[in-house]
Amino acid sequence: MKSSSARPYAAGLEHIRSGIVAGEGARLQACRKRQVRIQALAAEGISPGPEGPLIWTACGTAEAVPLHLQRLSMRAQKVQVFPTITLVGPGNLGRVLGLALHSAGYTIAEVVSRDAPESRRRARALARQVGARAVTYTDSQLGADIVWLCVSDDAIAPTAASIASGKSWKGKIVLHSSGARSSRELAPLSRRGAAVGSLHPMQTFVRASPATLAGIAFAVEGDPAAVGAGRRIARDLGGSVFIIRPEAKVLYHAIGSFCSPMVVACLATAERIAAAAGIPPQTAKRIMHPILQQTIANYLAKGAAAAFSGPINRADVNTIRKHLEALRKVPGAREIYLAL
Repeated sequence: MKSSSARPYAAGLEHIRSGIVAGEGARLQACRKRQVRIQALAAEGISPGPEGPLIWTACGTAEAVPLHLQRLSMRAQKVQVFPTITLVGPGNLGRVLGLALHSAGYTIAEVVSRDAPESRRRARALARQVGARAVTYTDSQLGADIVWLCVSDDAIAPTAASIASGKSWKGKIVLHSSGARSSRELAPLSRRGAAVGSLHPMQTFVRASPATLAGIAFAVEGDPAAVGAGRRIARDLGGSVFIIRPEAKVLYHAIGSFCSPMVVACLATAERIAAAAGIPPQTAKRIMHPILQQTIANYLAKGAAAAFSGPINRADVNTIRKHLEALRKVPGAREIYLAL
């Protein structure tokens, strides 16, 4: 929508500028014609509003151009033109990306899903929210400027091979969202002319994840055009962005595993230990919440060494031995304690 609405403003601005450089004799006549043209463009859906006096700045005469039209023409220089995007995969990440991109001003052309009931249902739900078409692979057009694959890691290469066949991808950008896989997974599309890259937001995505990516760090790599598009998308979504080397992506992605699912695994183990101590689950969460919150705050503010506390830090050997003995009652907990 923004790309089409930018055209009348930009056209009006160009008319004013061409009036300025017209010859002395013809300048007034040209500017008058262009004033009429700008007013006609404004009538295509722009409300004049009570902006005040009429002034003529383009031609230096006593004729008048409404001030609100001058302001609209000036704003034409600032209107962003957003590329269109097709999302392939309406899962947890695809949903958040679609909603965040839509809120940022991007047009989502299609939401592509597998031909399975649940996948199609999720595609329809997302498409309704962002004004897109919900399609399957067989009836997708894939005509957007950017095609973004939001599928599982193991599905990236087969999906790329499937959609690449029988179509020229010259001039298009294709991204995938895997943190562990590089843009090499998109080689079939690259061979068909697409600029390929990967753009990964370091965040956890579940069914109820909020539809925002503000403050999130994105890792990007790939062809220059794809990297440029990825940088812009990340910034438009309110995130930060950095270049990742393709060969470093697996280690980079492992950071997220230590920060989210492994933390959750430890917390789930803590809940089982609490149950063995006779503490109900909801009470256990209330007990764990403050210490977990403070630990993260300490780490972020002071670093790992200063945030580390407890019997291991104090070298309370007898307490540690008692822990290890008691944890035999909770299958797997003792082994996790020793590993950490």
